[in-house]
Amino acid sequence: MESRKEKLRFGILSTASIVPRLIQAVQELPDVTVDAIASRDSDKAKSWAEKWDILKYYGSYEDLLADPEIDAVYVAMLNSKHYEYSKKALEAGKHVLCEKPFTLLAKEAEELFDLAKEKGLFLMEAQKSVFLPVNVRVKELLEEGKIGEVYMADFSSSFLATYDDWMGDPAQGGGPLTCSTCYMVHLARFLLGEPVTGANALCTMAQSRVDEQCSVNLSIANKILVNTRITTKVNTDHRAILYGTKGQIEIPSYWKTRKAIVTLADGTKEMLDYPCEHELQYEVAHFCQCMSQNLTESPVMTREMTVSTVKIVETLRKNNILKD
Repeated sequence: MESRKEKLRFGILSTASIVPRLIQAVQELPDVTVDAIASRDSDKAKSWAEKWDILKYYGSYEDLLADPEIDAVYVAMLNSKHYEYSKKALEAGKHVLCEKPFTLLAKEAEELFDLAKEKGLFLMEAQKSVFLPVNVRVKELLEEGKIGEVYMADFSSSFLATYDDWMGDPAQGGGPLTCSTCYMVHLARFLLGEPVTGANALCTMAQSRVDEQCSVNLSIANKILVNTRITTKVNTDHRAILYGTKGQIEIPSYWKTRKAIVTLADGTKEMLDYPCEHELQYEVAHFCQCMSQNLTESPVMTREMTVSTVKIVETLRKNNILKD
């Protein structure tokens, strides 16, 4: 059996609901292992370690960061803590995979990337959608002109906001505008290969002053209009559709998709199907590959893409949620 010491050793900060999916993704890969997990509740960290066959557990995030045998950390706590603990991890000499949204402020994102570069550490926002094989293939088809020139795109999704109290707190980064807009911005940027040149949003608000629904509009390269609708109030279609002069491409559940449907103007359809059990494995594999090449930022999920997206969401948030 291959020694754990020969693998990249991850520590996980948090026992959030996404963490089991990361652990299962790591278990699919040959060169990485989860060796430690931390929670503010030591008993919970212990139970998770036992359940997922993790060597070590900690009742403090700082204790995990002090472990010299951990190479990299996955920052998965609530949104308002991403900056604080990514910074602490980098200062402790750990490479960092930080969940989305990366930070709540663009200046915080810039600071983290500067720190990673200074220390020669790899830092990446966890954005699985741009690494999924279906979306990589869709990007190739767009570049080949399969559906002609793209001029419009629609994204829609919905989720329940009842599973965590902090989701209703704007100070903690709750609400669909802050939590989920980055999925659309990142994927649109990735697929279309062009910068965002304009953005605006409308929100409906809960009594807690966090948004319950949002509609975000982007202009890409001053020629492509992209809209996303995200709601916690009703169940919607979960999909993205890109419209071109020769047809369209539909991506069901675009942030975790295994499928896409290409429909040409003459009615011809082509199904793209890339089944996988644990979709986070692709971003983790990319993370490991970048680390093996001694990079400090991803050539796919770049510093510019992360920082510019944080800035867009920060501005929309100030205009729609945090204003008096």
